[in-house]
Amino acid sequence: MSKRLLILLIPIALVIIFFIIFVFKEPKLESSSPSISAKPLETKQAVRFMPNWFPEAEFAGYFFAKHFGIYDQLNLDVEILPFIHGYDISESLAAGKIDFAVLSMNEFVRSCNNKKELVVLGAIFQYEPSVFISKAGEGLNSPSDFKGKKIICKNSDWKRTIQRVITASGLSLDDVQLVEGQDKIEMFINGEVDIWAGYAFDEPIELEIAGVNTKTIYLYDYGIGDYQGIIATRAALVENEPRTVEAFLEASIYGWDVAIKDQESALKAIMAFDPEISMSFQRKSMSAIVPFIHTGELPKGMIDRARWDSLMREKGLENESSLDLSFLEKIYSMQRS
Repeated sequence: MSKRLLILLIPIALVIIFFIIFVFKEPKLESSSPSISAKPLETKQAVRFMPNWFPEAEFAGYFFAKHFGIYDQLNLDVEILPFIHGYDISESLAAGKIDFAVLSMNEFVRSCNNKKELVVLGAIFQYEPSVFISKAGEGLNSPSDFKGKKIICKNSDWKRTIQRVITASGLSLDDVQLVEGQDKIEMFINGEVDIWAGYAFDEPIELEIAGVNTKTIYLYDYGIGDYQGIIATRAALVENEPRTVEAFLEASIYGWDVAIKDQESALKAIMAFDPEISMSFQRKSMSAIVPFIHTGELPKGMIDRARWDSLMREKGLENESSLDLSFLEKIYSMQRS
């Protein structure tokens, strides 16, 4: 190649490189500035929100709404408080130390038994995401096969859940062996327990990544019909600041709606709060979560009142009247109009 030709080609190469870098560079997130059409509060309101676990895909909608400014658009200054093991979220919620929280059904039931004045606004998980996991090929296809087997039992809530499923399958707790333990999945991998109790968006993925072939049993198939991911607040806030409650709920549901459609952006929003999370794990977790949220039966977050009342009776709370669907009903009614 002649020196003259080389001199001519250098500028052309530079133009091509410039074009590639600045024209075909990675695009901005689709959801970098999602817009919500709801009317903002007249004045800025600071609220505190606490999830009942660490920043993960199961809270994607809230982190999305915070990171991409959806709460800000409604004039809400939302502080997402870090989860702390052993912290009594419902107690702090009732006392006004936090304003909104995510609770499990068991946590909510305990708050009722302890006479805490909490209000349920909705539930993100329409179906119970709890699962039993066994190793593939061991013939443990349903809870009725668990006789004589060792089951991980992480806490008293799990013990009650295991008992409900085992009893409904014709066995009793005397027919199985409960093994105390927490998050040490190695106990399952190493064969110290035969059945692992966990969540569809967590341990099955962890085991898949570890190369363990498993059989997953979904507990909603065996009578565990609880709602989960319950959005709760205190009664005083509903009474005294209903517009704040409505704005938080509307922004949160909108955050979930967009997060499900744009899962990559949702995961990046979570990573903004915890840079140490595994994107590959959370990507699989997000995919596993969606069917429990976006069922097509009811709008996101909505609770079927008859089903809720049935669950309350089942838990000995026949006179429990803390469910307030008026906010969600108003939000979805305005969206239709």
